Amino acid sequence: MGREVDVTDRVTWTIADTSIAYASGPTLISKALGKTRISCHLDNFEATATVTIESIPKQDSVIFFQGLRRLQQLRFSTDGNLFICNQSAQVYRIDPSGRFETVLRLPVADTAVYAITRLAVDAQNRLYVNDLTRNACHRFEWDGKKYARGTLLATKSIGSKQSIATNSLGQAFITIFGRSIDTGTVARIDPDGTEVEFSLRSLATSIAIDSQDNIYVDNRRAKCIDVFRGDGTFIEPISHGSADSVSDITIDNQGTLFLALFHSGRVLVLPKGSRTPTLLPGTFGTLGGIALDSLDRIYVSDFGGDRISLIY
Repeated sequence: MGREVDVTDRVTWTIADTSIAYASGPTLISKALGKTRISCHLDNFEATATVTIESIPKQDSVIFFQGLRRLQQLRFSTDGNLFICNQSAQVYRIDPSGRFETVLRLPVADTAVYAITRLAVDAQNRLYVNDLTRNACHRFEWDGKKYARGTLLATKSIGSKQSIATNSLGQAFITIFGRSIDTGTVARIDPDGTEVEFSLRSLATSIAIDSQDNIYVDNRRAKCIDVFRGDGTFIEPISHGSADSVSDITIDNQGTLFLALFHSGRVLVLPKGSRTPTLLPGTFGTLGGIALDSLDRIYVSDFGGDRISLIY
C-alpha cells in the first residue's frame, strides 16, 4: 500500500524567468503577465511544467483550495489570513503565502458528529467559534503559535449559538435559536462582558456587519435580509425574493451585499443603492460560506464538493 509523505521542505525550484513568477515555499507567486517554465527537484527526480500568468476576466472563477470535507464558514482577518471551519473540532488557516495549518482544536468526544460550524475574527485577531457539542460560543486569543485562553460568550442566552460577527466598537453579536420555533434572537456581548439580547423577526443563521456597524441577518420567512442597529432597533428589510436558503452573508467596502445560496450554489448580489438582486455567473456546489478579501474578491465554500472557489 502506498504512503503519502509531505516533501515540501525538501524540494527545490528552478524558474526560467523570475520576472514572471517566483517560488515562496510551496507557492508560486506571479509578478507579471507572461509564460515561464518551472521545475521541481527532489533527490534524482524532476518535474517540469509551463505556467502562464494571465489577466482573469471579472466574475471568472477558479478553485482556490481543495481537500477538506463539509466546508462551512470562512472569514478573512485584517492581515489577510483565511480561516476555515468544516463541522470538525478544528479551525484551519491559510496565510497569504499559501501555508495551511490548524490553529485551533476543541477537546470533543471522538463520537461527536459535528462541532464548529461558524466562526469570526475581530480586529484584534481574536477568534470566535460556535461549539455545537456544548451549545456554546468561545472567544480565543492568539498566543503566537495557536489560539488559546478560551472565554465563554452568551452564557445567559438559551438556545443554539449560530453565526458570529464583530463591529468596530469591539462588540460581538451571535445569532441564537431556541426560545421560539419562529423567532430567533441576537446576543450582544460588550467589551466589558455585559450581555444584552434582542429579538429578530424570524429565525436566523447568518449575520454580517457593515462599516456603519449596522447588523444584517437572514429572514427566510420574508425572503429578505433584515437590518438592525447595534441596540436592536429594526431599520429596514432588504428583499431578495429567493426561496433558497441563505447560508451566509458578506458585505463589501461599498455596502453591496453578497448572499450564499445553499441549495442552488449561486451567489446573489444586492448592490448598495438600488438593491436590485442579481446572480453571479456560475454555480459552486452546496454553498456553506462566503467571504471577501481586501481586494473584494469573493471566496465561497462548497459543503458537498470539498473545495473553496475564488470569484474575481
